[in-house]
Amino acid sequence: TSLKIPSTLHPQILSTLNLGGIKTVSEINNFPDAGLLALSKTLLPPSNLPLVPLKIHLPSNRTFSLPSPLNSTLHSLSSTSPILTEYLPFSCGGLSSCSTCHVYVVAGYTEPEEEEEDMLELSEGYEEGKSRLGCCLEVREGMEVVIPEGFKDYW
Repeated sequence: TSLKIPSTLHPQILSTLNLGGIKTVSEINNFPDAGLLALSKTLLPPSNLPLVPLKIHLPSNRTFSLPSPLNSTLHSLSSTSPILTEYLPFSCGGLSSCSTCHVYVVAGYTEPEEEEEDMLELSEGYEEGKSRLGCCLEVREGMEVVIPEGFKDYW
């Protein structure tokens, strides 16, 4: 028999594993590498990282600046900024397997990895050179994102 995932595990990891149907330690071995990498990025970054302003344009035509640790993702920031989850539900738990966190990067764009690009191409309103998934996008100095109106949640 396989060991069950301990309930004392970090809550974000436990939630994501449960969303993926992972109930035992041995099942983690079958989890795709891309999923494990995305899972590792869902954890809050160390607080000693420098904070930079991340400018976010909401569908309601409001704009705000969110102090964000460098290299953090929108998914990791959502645990401390409820307004992000109001507009970006991260339905897959930040595993890059949906597009409910699709955003447009209007300043500070970086190229996505191949797995993210595959998911982005399925998202509504995809624009090459501008679209990114918030669960994969790492905050950079001078970055500015637009959260588009509406999304398709197939979860």
